[in-house]
Amino acid sequence: MTSRVSYFKMTVNEMKRRSWYGAAAFLGFFCAFPLMTMLRFQSVGDIARNVQDVAERENAIIAMKQDFLSYVGGGDVVLMFLIPFIALLGAWSGLSWLHSKKKMDLMGSLPVRREKLFITESLATLLLAMIPYVCNLILALLVAGAKGIFTGRAAAISLAGLGIHLVYFMVFYFCGTLAMILTGKILTGILGTGVFLVIVPLICGVVETYASTFWKAYTSANGAFWRPLAIWMSPAGNLVKMTQTMELYWDKGSIIASFPWMTLAAAVLMAMVFAGFSFWLLKIRRAESAEKAMAFSKTEGVIKSILLYPLILGGGLFFLFLGSANGTEQKFWLWFGIVFTALLGSILIEIIYYFDKKKIFDHKLWTGISMGAAVLTAAVFVFDLLGYDHWLPKEDQVERAVICSDSLWWTYPDGSRTTEEYLETNMESIQGKAILELAREGVENLDRTEWDDSSYSSVDVYFRMKNGKIKERSYMVSDKTLRETERQLYQEEAYKQAVLPVLLLEAEDIHVEEIRRFEEYLSLDFLSTKEKTEFVKLYQEDLKALDYDEIYADNSSFMVLYDEAYHYTENYPLNENFEKSTAYLKSKGLDAVSPLDADKVRSIRLVDNRTVGETEPEIEEDVAETVEGKTMQDPELIRKALENPEDLVYTGCSYENKTDMEKLCTDLLVDITYEMENGDLISSSWAYVDGKIPQAIEEFLKK
Repeated sequence: MTSRVSYFKMTVNEMKRRSWYGAAAFLGFFCAFPLMTMLRFQSVGDIARNVQDVAERENAIIAMKQDFLSYVGGGDVVLMFLIPFIALLGAWSGLSWLHSKKKMDLMGSLPVRREKLFITESLATLLLAMIPYVCNLILALLVAGAKGIFTGRAAAISLAGLGIHLVYFMVFYFCGTLAMILTGKILTGILGTGVFLVIVPLICGVVETYASTFWKAYTSANGAFWRPLAIWMSPAGNLVKMTQTMELYWDKGSIIASFPWMTLAAAVLMAMVFAGFSFWLLKIRRAESAEKAMAFSKTEGVIKSILLYPLILGGGLFFLFLGSANGTEQKFWLWFGIVFTALLGSILIEIIYYFDKKKIFDHKLWTGISMGAAVLTAAVFVFDLLGYDHWLPKEDQVERAVICSDSLWWTYPDGSRTTEEYLETNMESIQGKAILELAREGVENLDRTEWDDSSYSSVDVYFRMKNGKIKERSYMVSDKTLRETERQLYQEEAYKQAVLPVLLLEAEDIHVEEIRRFEEYLSLDFLSTKEKTEFVKLYQEDLKALDYDEIYADNSSFMVLYDEAYHYTENYPLNENFEKSTAYLKSKGLDAVSPLDADKVRSIRLVDNRTVGETEPEIEEDVAETVEGKTMQDPELIRKALENPEDLVYTGCSYENKTDMEKLCTDLLVDITYEMENGDLISSSWAYVDGKIPQAIEEFLKK
């Protein structure tokens, strides 16, 4: 006989019984909403008092309001951790009676079906969590109103944030209930929840580590087929992705063009799957399952196999890295680690299941399945069974191609965080016909054991095939080949914008920090916000009109730009070819691109290694570092050494400025100490063009 007590009354009684949970949720959301709003956000009045410039003050207020939108709209990191914690706490506490024989007997004596108990407990948990959420959200909006950062849009976006967090609350709650129903002890229930949350990202991470370890041409950009699995099949990975996306979506008037419906749909689907399995398994769960590690004996082997697979692969890597600590790669240790971890992991899991030494070798079939899968996975990467490294497309198979040799961390207009991500998602507008030759050289270099004196760089290559797939590889190619390929790519506006994203942004959204002239940083604080914006507009015009060699001319200065969204800084070249922007700075009293002034140079330190290994015995590395060289301090000699500025190249930013190091005599180290504008002395590294070393230098070294 079953009770006809209404769901409403049962839910109310359950809420009264678990009022402590509601209080805990209220405390958590109070700290996350009103208290955090008071601590995190300045009031408009404070901004007005602290920022004198009108335009800068308005920008600060706008930025504060936009930050608040992301905060209440599902883009806050604090809530990313708090929502799952409260949801899981509700699941663990609400179904803890399943793990006690006494409570199971008590519940079994009640004239209420388990399914009805489950529904009422779920409703009670949801209400006990969401009512405090809504109350504290309202308090946060009131605090925002008092600070002057509340807008009508904030109220609407906060409702969207509520909906998003409601979905993820259900995802994590039903994930917790499924783990509790599958297990018979609180501890294994909590551990089981952790497995559901991280098992997919764990497997993906281990597999990716194998790829990066054994595939020489592997690139860790966004196209790996296992990477999306961590988003679409993992509650934790999905929530992290959604939080990152929403942080950008509401900011600056929707940076991202469309709402991430697919990510949210995956979360809804996970919630439905977890809820469905929880409801079904609760119906068939036997009462005597309480206080056992696993409630269903048929699931023991399956779960053991799922757990063992990443553990075995991880154990193989651990022993590989441990055995390779002496600098030599010993693949024997990989296979030893796989076998050893399989045996040890199997025994440990059986101990958790039974605490019986007679059963430590149970579920041999499932152990063998997981071990076989791990061995096969490792073999795919170790022996490159898929031919990943030496794959090279035919020209008629490639629709478009692009390379990335210098990845930036930047906020692109489409929400991309890195150059690789932006290039991959915007390849439709990039041709890159010259890239196949570069890729061929890269494939040839994969098996190299000896290298010549040329300079080499790592470069990521992306192919969009005519079948729609994107293939990615990472190669080591000569700097000469790389520069020639980039010269051709810079002729395409789409590629130029990708690698120089300052061209994609509005000048008002770009923050100029300072100008780096060799090792000296020249502040632009003397410019107003309006003047900085005008300077950036002129810089964008110059940059758009210049070709590769004009942009990366030798001895360039660098404009330091600041990405407000993620607090990244990037250096952009600035030299005499940037006529409009440099002329503007000169009109304001700053010459940021003039050659090195010989009159300000106080000394030149020279270390001549050109004869090492030829007429002199080779100097050991640790000894060579202590060689003092010769220091030139005579002003007349210094002027002679610097009389041809075009023959002396600054190497302190050789990577950023794409300096052709092969044309330089790098065996003659030149360290120049000069006086800055403020009177302080600073040193910087230089090199002469090969064959252009002044006679004054040669004579000085012979003394």
